[in-house]
Amino acid sequence: MMKRNYKDVAGGGLFVALGLYVFVSAFGFGIGTTSRMGAGYYPMVLGVVAIVLGAVIVALGWQETAERPRVAVKPLLAVLAGLIAFYVLVDRAGMIPAIWGLTGLASLADNDITWRGTIGLMLAVSLAAWLLFSVFLGLPIAGVEGLF
Repeated sequence: MMKRNYKDVAGGGLFVALGLYVFVSAFGFGIGTTSRMGAGYYPMVLGVVAIVLGAVIVALGWQETAERPRVAVKPLLAVLAGLIAFYVLVDRAGMIPAIWGLTGLASLADNDITWRGTIGLMLAVSLAAWLLFSVFLGLPIAGVEGLF
């Protein structure tokens, strides 16, 4: 059965909602003027761009037809579990164990990845995060001191 392209309609709607949130939140930082931009000026512009792009995506999705999308429950739950694990672990255990929990649980969404691939992904993402935040940006990361 052919219906509207609800994937594009929903995705564009999320862009509009996110753009509205950023747009409204930007005013709390002070907008300023074009010649003397405040801290909220750039987020305000990004919010407007997200709103416009989201509206275009919704309009295009409303006009075209596609099959009704099926929701893949296992990948959705795996990614949500990974995000929750990261949220719970990042303050308690540190960033590296939180990244391990996130990537380990989120990799359950893919049926083709092996346990070796999961471990490699966990190590690669945590190493990349350590290099980016600790080495290049010089930010202290809890849970990293004894690991590297």
